[in-house]
Amino acid sequence: MEYLSSADVFVFPSTTDTFGIVLIEAMACGIPVAAYPVQVPVYILEQGVTGVMDDDLEYAVTQALKLNPKDCIQAAKQFRWEHCAKQFQDWLIQIPESMYKPPYQMEKHKAAEDM
Repeated sequence: MEYLSSADVFVFPSTTDTFGIVLIEAMACGIPVAAYPVQVPVYILEQGVTGVMDDDLEYAVTQALKLNPKDCIQAAKQFRWEHCAKQFQDWLIQIPESMYKPPYQMEKHKAAEDM
């Protein structure tokens, strides 16, 4: 984290990464992100606040340098485990008790009762 914290901007050149944990780590260190406008950065970054997404990474870097590191730190907090667990819990639905099936009960065998 020492090296990451000394950066001015984090460049994320991937167009295929499935989850950009490094983006969140950079933001938590107060480092704005420059990235392509693809699935992962679009989900994690707030354009012009925590990062800049553009097909021209050089442009994205120059614009990301203008962003406030405190905004990055604040935004990274939404990815804390407590928040993620709460979000997951909110997505769950309550199954009505009338839909529950009783658990499968094995019939006792006479041999098992004799033991």
